[in-house]
This record gives sequence, structure tokens and C-alpha cells, in this order.
Amino acid sequence: MSGLKDQFEHIVIIGQKDDTTFDVREQICSMLELEHGICQLNISKFYANKRRELIEKLVILFNDNPRMNTESLVARIDKALSIQNLSFKLDPDFIVKFTSYYCSHINELQTENVNVFSKVFEASIELSIMPHLRRETVGQIKTALSEIAYYIHFQKCHPISEEQIDMVVQAYAQKYEEEITSARFLEIAVSANLLKKSREDLKYRFKNKDYLAYFAAIAVSRHFNEGDENAESDLTYIINYSCFSINSTILKYIAYTTENMRIIGLLLDQAIDFVKDWTPYDID
Repeated sequence: MSGLKDQFEHIVIIGQKDDTTFDVREQICSMLELEHGICQLNISKFYANKRRELIEKLVILFNDNPRMNTESLVARIDKALSIQNLSFKLDPDFIVKFTSYYCSHINELQTENVNVFSKVFEASIELSIMPHLRRETVGQIKTALSEIAYYIHFQKCHPISEEQIDMVVQAYAQKYEEEITSARFLEIAVSANLLKKSREDLKYRFKNKDYLAYFAAIAVSRHFNEGDENAESDLTYIINYSCFSINSTILKYIAYTTENMRIIGLLLDQAIDFVKDWTPYDID
């Protein structure tokens, strides 16, 4: 059920005893007074052929460089997406954002050693926040979201109450001397579709686990860069429990977003220490 909550806003659960049978479809038709019944639509999985077909149409739409060979560009984008198939959910929405970003930043991506996936992910978040700002900045909202995600993960409280959010936002505003209220923060985060409020318990959840892991990773990296005394133990905790919860996803985003080599060095040292007692595998 916890996995389904990330995919659907509303879930209807129907209990049925062994000795009772009823037609749910018929009940709904009767309740809604439908003459022709109801139909069920399924969204098929987005496999390689459909992905390439979508990329081809998007490249024609987004590519403004007449010197760039369309087939070559489609093949390059398709290959880049295929490599990351296990790291990112390659749904149509992400493919559209990725292809759009790739086509509009193609010169930058060809000349610089940048990670296009983290760039696309960050750009999509910033674009979702910007239309809802007044005096606030994207940086303020992202930092506040990262502090919320950090609190959620290490206090194990997802969903999070409005009172807890208010406490975290106030602590963030005081620490970084920012002028932002929790009410205004929530208005922006919900409007940007990054947080959603549950009707059942009136608590807040991140839209999906990727967003929760991304913002938690941003907070852990920032705390490490600021010399926070708990930063190293936080990283150790995430590595030790990387098989559980979203810790492995947090590690992925730390690796994608950090520019601090001390963090990468610490992760590498702990990984080596973790497997030092393993028996070496002899292929013979």
C-alpha cells in the first residue's frame, strides 16, 4: 500500500467475504446511473520502441540547430536514456523534459562534463516552483524542502504534520536568516506539486520517493559542506542501511549532485571498509 500511495492520489479498498459476491462494476453503474456501463483503460509500459518514437517527435519539435543530424541526435538521446533505465523512471513526462533540455543545451552538454540527468531533474523542480513565487526565491524553497526531507528521513515521520513543518521551517529561517513563513512555504510547495496534503490524516507527503530522496540528499551534502557535526554520521547511517527504505536513492542523488570530493572519498572509504572481510572471488 505504501508503494501504491506514490503512484495514485486516491485508493479505494473494498473488503469482500468468502460467502458474499457482488459486482463492483454493476454497483458503480447503478450509482452513477450510467446507460452504457463503464470501461477500463490501461496505460501500457513504455518500452524501447515507444520511447524512441517519442524522442523522434520531440527532437523535431525542440531541435533548432539545422546542422545537427536528426537521426544522430535521436540515437544519442535514446542511448543516454537507456543507460539510465535503472536509475530513473523513464516515463513520458521525464523523456519530454530530458529531450527538451538536451536539445536546448546541446552545445553546453557537448563541451562540458556535466551530468544531464541531475540537470534535468533540478531544472524540472525549479520550473515547477518559479510560477508560484512572490518575494521568495527558488533557493529558499529548495533549501526549506531539503530541511523538511532531512527531518522526515532521519525522524522517520512520513507523512509529516503541519506543526512539524512549521517547526522545521522556523528553524531553517532562523539558521539562515531568511524571511519565510511555513504557511507561505506550504502554499508554494503544494502549488508546485512537490508536496501533497492527504485528505485522510491532513498530513503532508512528498509527491514521490524520488523527490523525498533528492531533497534529503541535498540537505546531507549541505550539512557536510557546512561542517555540521552530525554530517559524517548521517552519511555512515545511509551507507549502513542502504538496502532499506530510500537510503540507496539518497546515495544516488548525493553522487549526482555533490561537487565536494571529500564526500565521495568518505563514501568510497566506507564502501571499501564494508567489504574488506569478504572472501575474494576467484574466477578459476
